[in-house]
Amino acid sequence: LFHTKIRKDLRMKPQPYETIAHWCERNATPAIHEFLIRPALQGIYAGDTSEMSASLVLKSLGGSRGTYAPSEGMGTLIQSLERMLLKKGVRFSMNSKMGEEMPPVGEPLVIATSAWDAARILKLRAPQVSSALADIQALPLVSVTAVWSQAQKQVPGFGCLFPPLEKFHALGVLANRNIFLQRGPHYSETWILGGALKQNICESSDDELKNQVLQDREWMLESVQMPDEFYICRYDKALPHYNIELEKILESLSLPADLFLTGNYLGRLGLAKIYDQNIELAQRIGKIYA
Repeated sequence: LFHTKIRKDLRMKPQPYETIAHWCERNATPAIHEFLIRPALQGIYAGDTSEMSASLVLKSLGGSRGTYAPSEGMGTLIQSLERMLLKKGVRFSMNSKMGEEMPPVGEPLVIATSAWDAARILKLRAPQVSSALADIQALPLVSVTAVWSQAQKQVPGFGCLFPPLEKFHALGVLANRNIFLQRGPHYSETWILGGALKQNICESSDDELKNQVLQDREWMLESVQMPDEFYICRYDKALPHYNIELEKILESLSLPADLFLTGNYLGRLGLAKIYDQNIELAQRIGKIYA
């Protein structure tokens, strides 16, 4: 309904190079911005609404209805896709540098990587595209998964996002078994830290990260129960920042006729949106090379 209203009400249409914060000033109240829009976009995009592009973000709201969550987690989904593709004759080259086996110029080339890996791969094949993609700002994230054999208190629902004004260390927390129905025998939570407002998060030590999660958990659930296990993953370049600079880069990005890109830096973020993007891409390539 929200997306439909934006499309129908021309006054709500984002202006070119308008930030989410400015768009909210025109169309919402400060409370809606601080306690709804900011935490929601921080949780989805890890971005800063004072820099994020309203055009990119609001455009990405369209597409598939709902969300996708594989019952055993994303790792199981990827493994299943690999097995299916192998049966269809697809060949995988693991632990090798892209560039040595590229198709000749004129034959279709699809790059399905991060923006920064795509920039590296295309440095010689398409230097202007490579340079543009390399300029996309990367946002760092850290995931801290805590596991309890018997949790005294649990996060209700799928999880929770934290407004920046609340001063939590984390952007949000996910209750894994509530999202992925067959995710392990024990209760676990994954806390997400970092993003645009905490660019140095990956430099934090394991002990610092654990303490931040335990402080947040005590504040949220009033629980001081120690987890049985911690698993920490650091991602220096986790997500593209959906900022005004990305809007400008995508606006001016020009690809050779035989080059096709897909990825979360192209204006769609999340599994459902990437699915839509790839269906459209496959159809477009099919029409060109049928």
